[in-house]
Amino acid sequence: MSAYTCRKLYGLFLLGLVITLGSCARIGTLERQDRDSFNKIIQQYQSPDWETRRSALSALSLYSFPPSDPYFPILEKTLILALDDPHPMLRIEALKCLQKMHGMKVRARIAEIASYDPSPNIRWSAIRTLAGYKDPSFVQVFIIGLSSDDWLIREESIRGLLLIDDVSIVQLHLNYILTALEDRELSVRLAALESLSLREPRLYNAIAGMLNTDISDKNTLLKALLRAIQGYELDPETKRRVTDLLLHPNVDIRVLALRAIKAGEEAAATQKKD
Repeated sequence: MSAYTCRKLYGLFLLGLVITLGSCARIGTLERQDRDSFNKIIQQYQSPDWETRRSALSALSLYSFPPSDPYFPILEKTLILALDDPHPMLRIEALKCLQKMHGMKVRARIAEIASYDPSPNIRWSAIRTLAGYKDPSFVQVFIIGLSSDDWLIREESIRGLLLIDDVSIVQLHLNYILTALEDRELSVRLAALESLSLREPRLYNAIAGMLNTDISDKNTLLKALLRAIQGYELDPETKRRVTDLLLHPNVDIRVLALRAIKAGEEAAATQKKD
């Protein structure tokens, strides 16, 4: 490649970088030429036509302001208003937009919807949004969700509980996690297993108990169990079971079984040193 070609490619790279940074800079404090566009979108949401309001919400999802920005309360107020839109699809769109906003008014309203809204789909979307905040103050919302008859709500609730950025809070609600690991719906059990980061003897007993049952034909569950048990010292029965899985026809399960055995041996060695 010639020096001229290299310089040309480098110039194009810099130009692309400038364009990208320029577009990103418009998300935040608005440039003067963008203010009219933003205000028109806000007015557009006042339309009686739900498709027009949907277009407005789609456009608003591109904006993000820090709380100190003068446009933040305008955006926040509009999205909170959209949470009570008569069209369910627009309420879900508003919840998606609010995933990146962290105002207390917003969170309180979403928590209320997640706990008591009569629509299962909207409750599920609200719980999903709350889960992304990883906020310990919403633990009770997830507990309420875990008692739902709707397995989708239970699935998202256990994921939200286990995503909380406070291990002590999660430990206090260990019984709910253990119940989710025994849920009648496989998707709820998988959500619990895949979201686990806590190491606790009762969790190990639950995971090992499932591994030691006859689930050789349930590859998805086996993979989740083998991932969840990594890092624990394996008891003799469970180690034999995991060793048997080294001959499983599924290559991913064989690899995960090997990793679980090695991690178990490392955990045992560490415990002996301590």
